[in-house]
Amino acid sequence: MESSSHKNPRPRVGRAATLAALCALLLALGPPAAPAAETTEVVAVLEGRLLPYLEAYQGISEGCGCQPAAVWLDTPVPQRELLRRIRARHPKIIVAMGSKVLRLLLTSQIKAPMVYGLVLNPWTFFNSRPKNVTGVAMNIAPEDYWWALLTLRPNARRVGLVYDPTQSAFLVEEAQRMTRKHHQVLVARAVSSPAEALHAIKEISPEIDAFWLLPDTTVIRREILDYLLLNSLRYKFVLMALSDKQVAAGALFSFDFDIRAMGRAAGEIVKVLQSGVPPSKVPLRWSPRPRLIINMKTAEKIGVRVPEDLAKASRLFD
Repeated sequence: MESSSHKNPRPRVGRAATLAALCALLLALGPPAAPAAETTEVVAVLEGRLLPYLEAYQGISEGCGCQPAAVWLDTPVPQRELLRRIRARHPKIIVAMGSKVLRLLLTSQIKAPMVYGLVLNPWTFFNSRPKNVTGVAMNIAPEDYWWALLTLRPNARRVGLVYDPTQSAFLVEEAQRMTRKHHQVLVARAVSSPAEALHAIKEISPEIDAFWLLPDTTVIRREILDYLLLNSLRYKFVLMALSDKQVAAGALFSFDFDIRAMGRAAGEIVKVLQSGVPPSKVPLRWSPRPRLIINMKTAEKIGVRVPEDLAKASRLFD
């Protein structure tokens, strides 16, 4: 059950005002405009007319201090026509919000500088990052995970993970960097199937202090998560999870996403590109402003003491 004492909910009036503003924005943006002959400074291509994308659009506008022209992927016209409309605007910069949008634009041969957002594991979309592409990953920074881990269990020395190399090699490199930085040992096992993942978790569970669950479709299975939750309690290791649902189920911690902040970060990159910096010189940005989510009952069971100031700043499940 989620604790009400430390949820820090936003005021209802503020939320209602936000929803009203977003609805007004949707009406104002309206259907895709007819192709423009003149050059458009920034075009934002969004996956759908849903609240997360509207919040992201607001964030983009705030971050770049501009009003991007909006094109919607869910418009009932062929994708070829959407691409024609985008090209007809001669955009100087394109913002791609959503995985489907990024995939479409990467295959479109459009060469304008591109900033992506709301994309999980963007490094899986290309073998090497195109020179005209940069953006904000819908992934929490490894630094944030390690900060939470070492705050909650300062003596954690052996960190485990199980991964599919075709999906998560980049994140494993990040985990290697973090464990070297903090003088820890990374206990990593490469797998190619859920069955191999279960066997690897069984093998490493008795010898680790923490397990980092990666956004890897080979590993993210119901039976694997259940097994991790069971072993976390049995061997008292910290399970660093991906979502509030996993924390509610018994993982020790994860993070909230701030969609508007992700859009704002993408808009800030747009501003950098407008200053003349090429996309190839702008490094990947991780999801900004995450809020920690902690399962207090799990903390008690595995012997983790949650500092009072951290508890007050976090979203808690009891």
